[in-house]
Amino acid sequence: MFRNFVLITLRNLRKNGTYSFINIAGLSIGIACSLLIMLWVFDELSFNTFQPKANRLYQVWINAKFDGKINSWTSVPQPTYEALKTEDSNILNTAISDWGGERLFGVGDNRVNKRTYFVSEEFLEMFQFPLIKGDASLVLDDPNSIVISESMAKILFGDEDPLNQTVRVDDAHELKVTGVLRDIPKNSSLQFDCLMTWEHKRKTEDWVKESIANWGNYSFQVYVELNDPSKEEVVESAIEDLLTRKGETDIKREFYLHPLLRWRLHSNFENGKEAGGMVDYVNMFTIIALFILVIACINFMNLATARSERRAREVGIRKSVGSRRHELVFQFMGESIFLACMAFVIAMLIAHLVLPFYNELVQKQLFIDYQAPRFWIFAAVLVSFTGIVSGSYPALYLSSFQPVQVLKGKVRVGRGATTPRKILVTLQFGFSILLICLLYTSDAADE
Repeated sequence: MFRNFVLITLRNLRKNGTYSFINIAGLSIGIACSLLIMLWVFDELSFNTFQPKANRLYQVWINAKFDGKINSWTSVPQPTYEALKTEDSNILNTAISDWGGERLFGVGDNRVNKRTYFVSEEFLEMFQFPLIKGDASLVLDDPNSIVISESMAKILFGDEDPLNQTVRVDDAHELKVTGVLRDIPKNSSLQFDCLMTWEHKRKTEDWVKESIANWGNYSFQVYVELNDPSKEEVVESAIEDLLTRKGETDIKREFYLHPLLRWRLHSNFENGKEAGGMVDYVNMFTIIALFILVIACINFMNLATARSERRAREVGIRKSVGSRRHELVFQFMGESIFLACMAFVIAMLIAHLVLPFYNELVQKQLFIDYQAPRFWIFAAVLVSFTGIVSGSYPALYLSSFQPVQVLKGKVRVGRGATTPRKILVTLQFGFSILLICLLYTSDAADE
């Protein structure tokens, strides 16, 4: 029976070339658009997940109450870095950094500007960016050490081993390379090409040295690693009044912890509470991808029901020789899923052709990872969803024909399908208008 269904499907595709082309092309374009949008969505959702300790890392934020509102910010005093280590036993480690910036590096005639962070020695033990050369627990111990990225090492040293070689920074300081990092992934909130030690910053910049014990200078970033992420609220309760205890009493200020896995998507705060961020765009574009897919499925339904009169006699003959309704439903649903599979393959080709231009548009380096199990799971779900949704109504509608009326020519299925098709067309226009409204809202929010 299955072989018979496949042969009939292929025969129908060959006999109705124009219809098949329009139907498969419509599904392919819809799937390709949804696929490209979901690549962006998955990339946003993957931010910082590569970190082995991702669920245990936090940044220290401040809630400050003035003018009747609570304002949230990430700048904290420098002594926070040392003070937090003794505030609660659940705090395993802390690290401090500046805000990063471009610096000039030179080796011989090779000179390059690269983004740099000054960080404390615990940084690479907490944020475990992979090292090609060097030991994460040692590379930042010497104040005159420097850790560079793989691409930066290539620029400065070519094919030479960069370890223990000297780099001149800002034409003022000579530092020794103690480690080489793999290039930082694009889905990392922290982006840099080079790390220099916090002790070097203290030694070379007087204002930093003078701020070691100054609780009134809010110019630094501090990170915390917890033993157990379930103790987040316990730790927050222990540290929230630390600034008050240190004499910062002009306005009410409280420390709280912002988890690493929420940095990218939940970065906006209003009155001391999370108020969205990139997650709003992720949700919106997920809805857009779904709407595009639904519109493509509705288009398939309309085309299938419009051709139903040609399939009516086939249904009548099959029923007259003993086919039951569920077998016909299975046949038509199978045809839809088969067409969805063909459309998915074509959609993949379209996505590959468009992807370089799409990456320029979204300013990312997206790619389709065929080796990832989740891709094939997503593909199976997408094809099944598309095939079942697009084939459900035609399958139920066509299988409902009565064989006697069909074979006597008394059924005018085109008229019977008019109302449902009008509803489907109305839904198509409704979804299209909603998509335009969503995109307009997105543009207005950006401005």
